[in-house]
Amino acid sequence: WLRVPPRAWFIVGFAVVVLAARGAETLNGEMSAQAQKIVALLTVGISALAWGLALGAWFVVKHPLPNLLAFALAATLGLALIALRAPGRIGPDLFLALACVVTFVDLLWTDSTLIRAKTESEAFAPGREAAEFLSRQPGEFRVYSPSYSLPQHVAALHGLEQADGVNPLQLAATVDFMSRATGVPAGGYSVTLPPFASSDPAAANAAAAPDMRLLGLLNVRYVTAEFDMTAQGLTQIGRWGETRLYENAMARPRAWVTFHAESAPDQASALRAATEGRTAIEGGGALRGSDQPGEAKIIRRGLNSLTVETVVNRSGLLILGEVEYPGWRATVDVQPTNIVRVDGLLRGVPLAPGAHRVEFAFVPGTVIVGAALSLVGLIGLGVILFLLPSSSFPAPGGRS
Repeated sequence: WLRVPPRAWFIVGFAVVVLAARGAETLNGEMSAQAQKIVALLTVGISALAWGLALGAWFVVKHPLPNLLAFALAATLGLALIALRAPGRIGPDLFLALACVVTFVDLLWTDSTLIRAKTESEAFAPGREAAEFLSRQPGEFRVYSPSYSLPQHVAALHGLEQADGVNPLQLAATVDFMSRATGVPAGGYSVTLPPFASSDPAAANAAAAPDMRLLGLLNVRYVTAEFDMTAQGLTQIGRWGETRLYENAMARPRAWVTFHAESAPDQASALRAATEGRTAIEGGGALRGSDQPGEAKIIRRGLNSLTVETVVNRSGLLILGEVEYPGWRATVDVQPTNIVRVDGLLRGVPLAPGAHRVEFAFVPGTVIVGAALSLVGLIGLGVILFLLPSSSFPAPGGRS
């Protein structure tokens, strides 16, 4: 939950800030002797816990951890300021100023350990030679790397699309498909596809046996790796240092038409059929024509839209080498049509004989519903603020 878009820590952090503000406001007023004793006890207890964590970690790993020591020191200084402010030994202005200084220094120290400056040439050096070579290849294709040999920012710089990389929010169908396609089992949630069982991406998946037919369905024409690969369909076409470049002879185009497909009751059955080289429509009707694929041409592509043109002389199925993600809508010759899931993951649209223009648009209903609810909430809040009398709001410090 902490690695995906909800970002629960934002809510936690916001709550802490609100509570801290209320605490600072309370410290500006007079406190009873009992409250001062509670503050003193909390100061000693929390400081002891912070130092216990820092020193305990030092003892376990046999060397000091600067971030934990800085945390313990900042916690002690901040709590000491609270302990001095509670009985009124320092004024509120000095207390807030010193608290800001301690917070600023602590954040600056922590952030400085998380940031490392690099020149542009250093940042884009990994995988540069392979990326430059691939950027000169014609046609539309994806690249896959079981060893993260082509970092995402380098691929993006050269206009390359990938079938692997960091993907915090994943569909279960995508994980199942990629587990079979890459030969790397999904042992649980991983922020990357494929996952890496060790801290060394260059070697973690060296023993995996990818299915190049399945990867080919995703338009994977090239594979980069830091180790030798012998999967069926792969031919090595280049090498730069330890980075090998392979071409996949089983790669499909980004869009094509099939005239022969079977019906599968569920995603597992469809994926199993795809592994055996058969096309399967999940929960859909079967096609009994030739298994020779037909051509389709992508004529326009945007961030949230895609248009394909094709001509078929019999009933067929347009297949995109794209994930059938919830929210995509399709029209055939301006008429709305259903999208079916093909081979356990891909997007498919049934076609009648003739020339067709198929348009895809990403229009997620959840976003529309969420925007509508947000608008209703804002309107409701405005009405409440308008109707409430000004005397309903307490003055700072609880004084009215």
